[in-house]
Amino acid sequence: MYYEKKKIILLTGSEGRRGIVRRANLDWLPMNSSFDEGTAAGQYDRTTVRSVRAAAEYCAFLSMAKNAAAKEYFKNAVVITADTVVFQDRLLEKPRDEAEVYAMIEGLNGRPHEVITAVTVGGAEVRRLPNGVSEYGNEIVNYYLNDSMGVTFLGDVPISDGEIAASGPGNSFVTFAAVSRVLLSGVPRDAIKKTIETENPYACSGGYTIDGLLHPYFKVLSGTEENIIGLPLAEISEILPKAF
Repeated sequence: MYYEKKKIILLTGSEGRRGIVRRANLDWLPMNSSFDEGTAAGQYDRTTVRSVRAAAEYCAFLSMAKNAAAKEYFKNAVVITADTVVFQDRLLEKPRDEAEVYAMIEGLNGRPHEVITAVTVGGAEVRRLPNGVSEYGNEIVNYYLNDSMGVTFLGDVPISDGEIAASGPGNSFVTFAAVSRVLLSGVPRDAIKKTIETENPYACSGGYTIDGLLHPYFKVLSGTEENIIGLPLAEISEILPKAF
């Protein structure tokens, strides 16, 4: 079944992303995705992810793959997909068990790290933000999906009137990664235990969410909390056509 109205669909199961949309009173339609993220991730050589830029590229790959998979079903809608990863010396994905939650959070404790959210918008002519730090403090890195389902950094794009030009036809994808820098410090072990007992750290890269029980232990060094939660809404609003 196709979605008949030209509407914005946020394709995600993340309660954090849905909460951002609700708080902003946006008329977006949140829908769960049937996309097999594990299979897609297995197609990517994650042993090569040894830098923030490489982590952003991997994140962009997953975001694009989710959007490409949805294209067949939502031909008459604008579809937004996103993926979030944590990077500190290495890629920190979703923990598999309780031991990994402790290991990840205790490893992050007291040392700055990056949180990267990649966003893909499909189904509309969407302008790109320039590469570099946005006015909201997130570092923006643009990507495109090449013919072999590979991800390529979009470095040299003509800029007009301070903005990067539209990407092309309505069924094209626009993808950017937004990078924030975060410090998590002073987290006691019992706080991690409560997080495991009352939240779902297994659904979160790095084993945490900034809008949960660990919020008092966070300091945002650059970027926005919304990006760290998983949806850089300010930047998305900048690139969407005014008609939406």
